[in-house]
Amino acid sequence: MHGVFLDLASVGPADLDHGRLRASLDSWQLREHTQAGDIAAVVQDAEVVVTNKAVLDAACIEQAGALKLVCVAATGYNN
Repeated sequence: MHGVFLDLASVGPADLDHGRLRASLDSWQLREHTQAGDIAAVVQDAEVVVTNKAVLDAACIEQAGALKLVCVAATGYNN
């Protein structure tokens, strides 16, 4: 499985074990930041997407044909 973390820099180092994250899937694209206009292209082939502050809207989700799981690494659910 392939995963994308859209905004890893927004998560503090004490909040996330990068080793365990990397071991959880076959491959990861760990992005420090992803601009809003790039999100749809970045996630289009991902099976797992993790976001903290980057907004993953309905249009992005609809275009991501392989998507199986979206994880929000923050409180709230407005994105």
